[in-house]
Amino acid sequence: MRKIATLVLALSMSFGMYAQENNVDSLKYGPDKDKTEENLSLYNEYYKQKNYKDAYPSWSYIFHNAPLRSRNLYIHGPKMANKFIKDAKAAKDSVNQTAWMDSLFMMYDQQVKYYPKKNGAILGKKGVAIYKNYPNKLEESNKYLKASYEADGNAISRSVINYYFSTSVKLKNKKVYTIDDLVVMYSDLSGVIAFQKSKYSGEKFDFTAKSDTVELNKQEKRRLSNATKILKTLNDVEANIEKTIGPLLSCDKLSELFTKNFEANKEDIAWLERATKLMKKKECTDSDIFFTIAEQQYELHPTADAAINLAYNALKRKEYTTANTYITNALEQESDEFKKSGYHYLKARVQMGQGSYASARSSALKAASLRKGWGDPYILIGQVYAATSRKCGELKTEFLKRVGYCAAIDKFEFAKRIDPSSAKKANKLIGEFSKHVPSVTDAFSAGYKEGQAFTINCWYSEVIKIRTVKSN
Repeated sequence: MRKIATLVLALSMSFGMYAQENNVDSLKYGPDKDKTEENLSLYNEYYKQKNYKDAYPSWSYIFHNAPLRSRNLYIHGPKMANKFIKDAKAAKDSVNQTAWMDSLFMMYDQQVKYYPKKNGAILGKKGVAIYKNYPNKLEESNKYLKASYEADGNAISRSVINYYFSTSVKLKNKKVYTIDDLVVMYSDLSGVIAFQKSKYSGEKFDFTAKSDTVELNKQEKRRLSNATKILKTLNDVEANIEKTIGPLLSCDKLSELFTKNFEANKEDIAWLERATKLMKKKECTDSDIFFTIAEQQYELHPTADAAINLAYNALKRKEYTTANTYITNALEQESDEFKKSGYHYLKARVQMGQGSYASARSSALKAASLRKGWGDPYILIGQVYAATSRKCGELKTEFLKRVGYCAAIDKFEFAKRIDPSSAKKANKLIGEFSKHVPSVTDAFSAGYKEGQAFTINCWYSEVIKIRTVKSN
């Protein structure tokens, strides 16, 4: 009996596996494999020529009969549908526009059916499609965009970040969202942008550094190009969000809002954390309410983030020893390298304020090592080089008193090269310190000219490029 039972079980398992394999083959090749392959060839050929009108019928056959034949079905199909929607919209053909929107959504739904991991991304694409084609359907668009964010979190696309926030701001006027809702949303989405910028800045930094020594292969070049494009998009999205929220969340309005709501929320640690995070993001740490909230947050929950908030206040009052104490406290508690990079950078600012330039440089380099592709630490290093340039050449030649400004500019240039978001700050400093580099005459007297390499040996050692001006 045991042998018979084992045989029956084996047969049933084999049949189940056969049925499963057979089903996969059916989904991949359809009822007629030759016809599927013929249509695949036709659709691909027409699609390459951007002849979507003739490509679509063959694409449609595969989509309905062999939905697993190629992942490209779910890339090319929506692209064609969006072109047809655009054409119908231009022709003011609302019937065709709606029909093609329905087809687009059908494509998205089938993609999720066979590739369920794409659900969050597809929800976002639906929300963007609705907004672009039916801007009066704000609530429906926003519903999909919100669901996309809730599904994918830090992995959401840049377009979802942009349209989720912009639709939400517009819906505030319809009283769907309150200003408090927008505060939460802005804080959360800023965190997503920071996460993605850190990720892709790291990739760009690694491949850019590698390209300085060896030729990148085709895949590496593609990844570098992709990271560069994504970073530009992230910066554009961040700028757009800042522009949208600016009139609603200025420092004065944030201070007013948080002052008004503090008493009601002073026992709510989530509210306190969100408020300090947002005020840091908007660079509103000079306000009295920031200090009040930061103290309350630390008292209720003395985490690394809470300690850093108090360090900001100590730095503002130039109480550098106190600031260092809080930063040390935060570094001891924190394990997240992204956050630790920010803490080391703040420590560098404190040390620069104390005049401890070597320590400031060391802390800034530590911050940069934990967050590749971040420009601010290098800008700070440039600032300490500039602050000590004349001291390094004291009692020596005018040329030696000024080469430190060349070193500073090298760091500002490097910062904006690896981090486009730091370009504005870097360019301002370059403009300021370019006036103080050695004159052509001073450089000539020292035996150097524009563009030559020179080694600075002071409290730091750097090989820099000589920069000159006509006169000082």
